[in-house]
Amino acid sequence: MNGGASTATIQHPAEGGLSHRRRSDLQGLRAVAVLAVIAFHFGIAGVPGGFVGVDIFFVLSGFFICRLLMRDLEEHGRLNLLTFWANRAKRLLPNALLVILAVQIAAVLLLPSYRLNALFSDGYSAAAFFANFHFAARSIDYFHLDDPPSPLLHYWSLSVEEQFYLALPLLVTAVVWWRPRNPRAAMLGLLALIAVVSLAAALIVIEYSQPRAFFHPQYRAWQLAVGGVTGLLFERRAAIPENLRAACALLGTIAVAISFAFLSEDMSYPGVWALAPTLGTVALIAGVDARPFAATIGRLLTLPPMVRIGDMSYSLYLWHWPVAVFLAALYPASESLKILVGLPLTFLLAWAAYVGVERPIHRLELRRANVLRTLAAGLAGIALVVGVGFGAKALPGRSNPAITAQIAEATADLGPNYRNGCHGDYKDIEHPDCRFGRLGGPRVVLFGDSHAAQWFTPLVKAAETAGWQIDAWSKTGCPSAAVTIWYPPKRVVYEECTAWREKRLGELIANPPDLLILAHSSRYYGWIYDARQKGAADRKTAEKLWHDGFVATTNRLVKAGIPIVELRDTPQMYTSYKDCLSGGRWASCVRARGEALAGMSSPVLDETTERYSILDLSDALCTRDNCPAAIDGKIVYRDSEHLAAGYAVLLHEHFASVLKARATGSLPEGRDKN
Repeated sequence: MNGGASTATIQHPAEGGLSHRRRSDLQGLRAVAVLAVIAFHFGIAGVPGGFVGVDIFFVLSGFFICRLLMRDLEEHGRLNLLTFWANRAKRLLPNALLVILAVQIAAVLLLPSYRLNALFSDGYSAAAFFANFHFAARSIDYFHLDDPPSPLLHYWSLSVEEQFYLALPLLVTAVVWWRPRNPRAAMLGLLALIAVVSLAAALIVIEYSQPRAFFHPQYRAWQLAVGGVTGLLFERRAAIPENLRAACALLGTIAVAISFAFLSEDMSYPGVWALAPTLGTVALIAGVDARPFAATIGRLLTLPPMVRIGDMSYSLYLWHWPVAVFLAALYPASESLKILVGLPLTFLLAWAAYVGVERPIHRLELRRANVLRTLAAGLAGIALVVGVGFGAKALPGRSNPAITAQIAEATADLGPNYRNGCHGDYKDIEHPDCRFGRLGGPRVVLFGDSHAAQWFTPLVKAAETAGWQIDAWSKTGCPSAAVTIWYPPKRVVYEECTAWREKRLGELIANPPDLLILAHSSRYYGWIYDARQKGAADRKTAEKLWHDGFVATTNRLVKAGIPIVELRDTPQMYTSYKDCLSGGRWASCVRARGEALAGMSSPVLDETTERYSILDLSDALCTRDNCPAAIDGKIVYRDSEHLAAGYAVLLHEHFASVLKARATGSLPEGRDKN
């Protein structure tokens, strides 16, 4: 990444101003950053925190870009905004647009066709540099959690940088206009303010929305601003004793190395953890050329291979992730192939793009007369890539268009309760009055998470036939069991779930229904909060917390005299089942029954009571050996663990039998032990 300056050059030789000398050591630091990111994405052991290479790039980008802006101010007394943006377009757009175009073409040729619509929308956002907002929204979408990764996901960080490059010059222009006598002090004050406000906001927002803290520019700007402050003060480092600067470089190296080795994607990142790689990079920049302690570090960074990789770092960053994603999609079972083939292919593609596209265009002189033409060419390139994306949507791709349409229809088939507000979203605590069937008749309540919501359509049809009223109470990621949920999409405690559940339980006890149907996912591993660990519970602890929570909830309800039917959870498909369906050989798109039905079981309660029984529909969804993704030519699942509403409604007779049994004083008995 870090295409803000083509080489690590410290520019403008004015006395007291900015020096003009190529810094090979900073090019080497770019190499460290990009190699860490590549190692992380290719699954190479030993660098679980390799993703912080992006943080290093943010600091370096702020460092160089703010120096460029300061040089412009010192030379001309003002910023030439159009020239600055034209230079950014010249440096960033050609290779970036080439990668988007290559990904779109490769997707049509190599990926299952059902993925193309989503991928082309990724392309629009990447080309227009708002990919960070695009992927932030998707990352908290509960129903896209098991989607294959986008080959353009890494454009989020480029978008953050581009948004910074658009906004900062405007802010600098305003501040310098306000304080024209000392532009350097004005710019330093602005950057310091941005850093403090942005960091404070990031530390607050990460407590309730990790994706926003990770992707949104206002919560990442502090890293670029810290780099900018470092850049503006860089020449003054000579006032610091050399031994102290050398110690800074050593501490910075340790901080960055610890970040690579000990941070992980399971942590709530960024936030306070991001201080280590960010400040470590600042320390390295300040002291990497100091002697004697930093001499070894500097020599390593200035080795010719490191400098060359640093020169190509932007191209390497752009090309490595699509290569990793395509290889994972084409050869999902071969991790070694991704490394053995993916790494050489990444370096080959990056080198070709760097030599053939990036470097020649960088060397083109940008004169005042062609600034507008450069900007127009950049906009035309963006329009071309977006247009290709729209045009590619009309191509048939690899799959039968009818199958692609069926997959798209099943994927979008959530059911009317998602459209009418009767399924609660993440933030919801109150619940609307969702009554269906014959109002005023015997009352059945459907209660649970999205695995309860998937049974809305068959239960409504059964209630209408049997003359029952159904109240639909469900909420995303919120089971009826009295457990505290750790919500991985946001990496926060799901307090809204606890509040919603308690309100619904209170309403049930205050106004008991004639029948309560409980349904929930059996796969809350990684979703149950362990207060001692202040995060997701391990598997053994999760099992115990689930058991205790389910018993607590059902005991409250049974003691209130409420008859309960618990629905056994649906089978879980493997995550790539749509790839199989897209290939057209539906009969082979199955998962072994034992694997599909595995998960946390509910405790075996006293099944002799007339007020508690279990309904197991596994035999309606599976054969003796396998659970298919499609039955009788109809796709069963909308994602790997939720039934499509159009298929679920076909099972309404099972619910009609439950309502009839309740009306006659008997309920289905028994528990499938599979």
